[in-house]
Amino acid sequence: MIPNEREISIMKVSGTSNVNKTAGSIVKHFEDGRDIEIVTVGAGSLNQAQKAVIAASMILASRGATIYERSSFTKVIIEGEERTAISKRLIFAKG
Repeated sequence: MIPNEREISIMKVSGTSNVNKTAGSIVKHFEDGRDIEIVTVGAGSLNQAQKAVIAASMILASRGATIYERSSFTKVIIEGEERTAISKRLIFAKG
C-alpha cells in the first residue's frame, strides 16, 4: 500500500436507500480511516447517493474534514445483464 493511502470500501446505493443511514455510514468510514467508492445504477440511486454525500459533507465539515469526490462511468453485471453505473470515489481529508 502506498504511504498515506487509505483502505477503500465499496458501497452500493439504491433508489430506496435511507439518506441519513447512508450519510452515517459515510461518516463512519471516515472515522475508521477508509475511503469509499459508491456505485449507483439509475437516477434514483444516484439522487440518494448524492444527498447522502452532501449530508455527510456537512457533518464532517463541522469536524474540520472535507470530502473530495471523483465520479466516473463503469460497467456492472446485474442479473446477467451489463449495465452502466456511476461510480463516486470519496476521498476524505482532515483539515
